[in-house]
Amino acid sequence: MYCSKCGTKINNIDNFCSNCGGSLKDTSSYSKLEKDKKEIIREIQEVTKNFEEKMSFQQEIPVLEKNMLNDEKILYITKGSVNGKGGGAIVITDIRFIYVVNEVLNVQNYIEKYDIKTLRLNDFNKKLLESEIYLNIEGSDLKIQTNKHLAKDLWGFLFEMTHEKNDVIDKLFNWFTKR
Repeated sequence: MYCSKCGTKINNIDNFCSNCGGSLKDTSSYSKLEKDKKEIIREIQEVTKNFEEKMSFQQEIPVLEKNMLNDEKILYITKGSVNGKGGGAIVITDIRFIYVVNEVLNVQNYIEKYDIKTLRLNDFNKKLLESEIYLNIEGSDLKIQTNKHLAKDLWGFLFEMTHEKNDVIDKLFNWFTKR
């Protein structure tokens, strides 16, 4: 071993240089410090990784098709007031239900815009779809139908719906879920 200041050869037992009196660095303890430093860094990384896993609930959940197709989720939010009365609200977060409500509103707007009771079948057929043919899948059967057949089905459905106001939502929900 040599002194780092003057370069004199020194025995391994000495802690100080006999020529200049400078303190000597023990290379074995220096390498031990490097190993300890690496272990400390590795432990810090493990702790950080575990902490990130525990805090992962705060990360954003990506919007995936399978997340949107989950079963209907209904949340009941309660709120207490100062005088002891409780209140609540129901929040529906199912994307399919929201879609059906949107379609119901569109059909109701259509009913209000065009008087379905007095609308003739041919006029309704013209306003329906632009495509000439559509496919109707019932079980394992595949049927090709024209707009005329579709118009008859929808016109009959909407005509019944205008006469029975109480069943509007149920019929629309059933009709849109069958599509």
